[in-house]
Amino acid sequence: MSLNTMLRRPAVCTATGLSASSIHRRILQGLFPRPVRLGERSVGWPLAEVEAINAARIAGRADVDICELVGRLHMARNPDGMTANAPAVRTVRKPALVQSLPCKAGGA
Repeated sequence: MSLNTMLRRPAVCTATGLSASSIHRRILQGLFPRPVRLGERSVGWPLAEVEAINAARIAGRADVDICELVGRLHMARNPDGMTANAPAVRTVRKPALVQSLPCKAGGA
């Protein structure tokens, strides 16, 4: 596959072994990269980012290290700091989840 291959949510779920809700929760926690907007109603994840997260998990990296990795992946997408392509992520419904975040707010 190409370096710029994009994975849609079902492929990300298959590649990671996570459910869609687990991926969403990890995005909110800063433990998984935010998706890239592909169109008005579609998003995807760069294959290289999904593979980087999987490799970090397999290597036994701590959540804090994963958060730093996610931050670096986001910066690599937009080195100038622009986030125009990042889709909005829904707000957390359970305050307890927000309090248990391993990363700083915003994912890194």
